[in-house]
Amino acid sequence: MGITTTWQGQTSNWADPSNWTAGPPLPGDTAVIGTAGAVSPVYSGFNTSMEDLTVDLEGGGYLGAFDINLVGTTIQTDLSAGPASQYGNPPGSFFVATQDIVVDSHSKISAGGNEQVSSSLSVETPSLTNNGLLQGTDNGELFLESNTGGTMTLKNNGHIAATDDGRVTITSASVRGNGLFNILNGGDLDLSQVTFAGGTWIGFSASAAQGGGTLELYDQPVLTPAVHNFEVGDLVKIDNFAATKIIAAYNLFTHDTDVDVIGAGESHPVQAFSLAGDVSASQLGFANVLGAAYVFRTS
Repeated sequence: MGITTTWQGQTSNWADPSNWTAGPPLPGDTAVIGTAGAVSPVYSGFNTSMEDLTVDLEGGGYLGAFDINLVGTTIQTDLSAGPASQYGNPPGSFFVATQDIVVDSHSKISAGGNEQVSSSLSVETPSLTNNGLLQGTDNGELFLESNTGGTMTLKNNGHIAATDDGRVTITSASVRGNGLFNILNGGDLDLSQVTFAGGTWIGFSASAAQGGGTLELYDQPVLTPAVHNFEVGDLVKIDNFAATKIIAAYNLFTHDTDVDVIGAGESHPVQAFSLAGDVSASQLGFANVLGAAYVFRTS
């Protein structure tokens, strides 16, 4: 069993023993990073692999890096300590790399809360390669975006999941790879200015017991991957949009249903996406609520 060591740094040097309550974390250890240190840690050095660690980011905790490879490592929010915001929830945590983050198949990055408290974890880097698990779960929200103000390159051959009332928000990203995007059990996947290439799979749960999620589209006029398992109880939310009608047509080449949601106004904006399988327009409905259009299955 490893030990738990807490960051209390007076400098940003991860490897300096005086910056930790029990020395720098070793494989098998848990590193707790909150706001106790005068400055936040930066993981750097000749070996950019963080191996076999659990990193608990308390509210307001910040982990920096230049480029970093997570190997058998978990980066996660920690609700057990840290300051509370004025609403009772902890402030957000941050994991920021100026060059790139690589998540191996045995690693995960997780934002998780509970029924009473929500948490957030912002992962900011120009390049993120995921072969493991990235998730927002249990009332936690995971943000994925570049820290340069540009477009993040997101290579996903792993699993990105919004589950159990958690949320994953991806902003300004170019997604490649053959990975999965899952929306399960009340989860919310929020996409804004995201493009896709490759065999990306996006879908809700195939199990009715895990259904009831939301795919949220903001400034995303065309969603190219087909959406799977869109059933009664699931939603596609289109922000800043007022729908007037839905057009659906089965595509004989892709075996998906191409859906156009026609918006109000002189320009008649269109939100386009596809649903896996054969779905008729009569099986789809919409409602406009508080500046957003919600598309749902009626049968």
